[in-house]
Amino acid sequence: ERPRIALSDLEKSDAVNWNIMAGALLANAEARIKDFNGETLDLSGLYLSRTAMRFLAGALHDAFDAAPGPYLQITLTDNPVGSAGVEALVDALCSRRRCDPVVVNCLELQKTGIGARGIDKLVAPMWGGGLWIKNLYLNDCSLGDDAVQTLVRALGQAWAPAEPWPKGI
Repeated sequence: ERPRIALSDLEKSDAVNWNIMAGALLANAEARIKDFNGETLDLSGLYLSRTAMRFLAGALHDAFDAAPGPYLQITLTDNPVGSAGVEALVDALCSRRRCDPVVVNCLELQKTGIGARGIDKLVAPMWGGGLWIKNLYLNDCSLGDDAVQTLVRALGQAWAPAEPWPKGI
């Protein structure tokens, strides 16, 4: 029931530890999602794995559908969500909005291990103009040269739209 659980570096990473703590970790994330104010969602430092993000997918869908944005800040920093976690987030952000682009002023994905697959999942809705991200933070995400090139091309497409910027950008 604490707002944050702090584990040392020796206690964080293996699946057994996550499974032991899963209930508390998910409860903290669900509480933050429930408290989502329509502008800022901070899920940083909860040690959420890709499995946890799959469990949270429905709650994320509901939260984003209830407040269509634009969003000031969405933070997943310091969570080993990987590419599956980014996919769950992007799906929740974009799947039910077909008319207007989703606008995120600041998306923080530092230390999430999303890798090249995660970048592919992140940029997919950008190509069609369905996701607009103004500030994107990706340090320590296991990105290679190909992933960075994919990201740069997608951001170039998104930052040179044929249409005027959507509301909130």
